[in-house]
Amino acid sequence: MIPIFTVEKSGFRNMMKTFDPRYCLPGRKYFSDIAIPALYNTVHDKVLEEIRRRPVCYLGATTDMWSSRNMEPYLGVTVHFIDEDWRLNRETCYFSSDHTAENLALGLRQISTAWDFRETGMVCLKTDNGANTIKAASLNNYLRLQCFEHRLNLAINNALIKDQRIDKAVASCVKVVSAFSYSW
Repeated sequence: MIPIFTVEKSGFRNMMKTFDPRYCLPGRKYFSDIAIPALYNTVHDKVLEEIRRRPVCYLGATTDMWSSRNMEPYLGVTVHFIDEDWRLNRETCYFSSDHTAENLALGLRQISTAWDFRETGMVCLKTDNGANTIKAASLNNYLRLQCFEHRLNLAINNALIKDQRIDKAVASCVKVVSAFSYSW
């Protein structure tokens, strides 16, 4: 994914002017305040229509939390379900609020409501090992599954920390990636 502020960089603007000199490129404010929310609402409505057309009895969900560079908290929730035709489906929802257990528990309930999922149909919730996600699952009485990928990543990182050669190689890779990221 490319950051929204890319539309304000001179290189990108020059490229767009080369493609079509008459095109007036909107600024990042347009994309963040108008275009992306409108696209989200359109997609949300289409997915909701699809879900209502094929009732969902049971679902499972995975969570992933992160913070933006401005330290704005985000929670991504991917819901997995099998419809009445036995097709596996997955939809990605989001929630933005502080990452307290209570907010997460409330956010998960709000997502269930906003996407028309019966809360009683939640079979399990896959999370990382954060105390807040563990408590959020408990507050909602969800069966919690530990994320295997997260645990594997922790184990590998712990093993790699002890090897100085790997530290140097990773540091070199970070410098290369950073150099290319800033040049874009």
